[in-house]
Amino acid sequence: MPYEIIVCDNNSTDKTFKIAKKIADKAVKEKKQGSMFARNTGVRHSVGKYLVHTDADTIFPNNFIQEACRIFKTNKYVGFTCGNWNYCEDKKFSMKLKSWLWGALYSLFLRIQSLRNVVTLPGWCICTPRRIFEKVKGFEERKDYFEDLLYSYKIDYLGNFKYFFNIKVKSSSRRFNEGIMKFIRHYSKRNAKLRDLFILLTRKKYSKPFKA
Repeated sequence: MPYEIIVCDNNSTDKTFKIAKKIADKAVKEKKQGSMFARNTGVRHSVGKYLVHTDADTIFPNNFIQEACRIFKTNKYVGFTCGNWNYCEDKKFSMKLKSWLWGALYSLFLRIQSLRNVVTLPGWCICTPRRIFEKVKGFEERKDYFEDLLYSYKIDYLGNFKYFFNIKVKSSSRRFNEGIMKFIRHYSKRNAKLRDLFILLTRKKYSKPFKA
């Protein structure tokens, strides 16, 4: 199955870009700091009919591309994502416990959202056709947080979506390894408001175009 991997470097200070140029199909740079800018820039350099957005610290299962293409080709969904997620393997028992707990809570949350018919596409696995991305003009470039939830909000009225619980991805546990308070401060420093997060996660199904 043909596909392309595009890495968008968002002002890294290490050898990320140099390494990416050797491994990825394309390595590009985005100087505006923020994942929403990087995601939009990556798409502008892509040519595919289908788009999969992910974070730098996410690991996909080996069969993900084949499974995602199979789902895309059904033309049933304006967006879909994995239904299972947890941390990368860690030898510490405490981290294994946290990984299991957060993974279970995540799956439970998505099952509730599915019953409510509300889409919530997490940043580590956002799958949408290009036509949907272009219709809503990509990610909102007005905030430096929750761009994944805002994008979900924008496409909510356009059609069906689904959480696939047979697809599981893993992410780095570095934020939680630093402690819960540092985790909270990380987003607080970026002007993330818990009130906004609560509204985005508990909203009802949106029935009209999103307005910034």
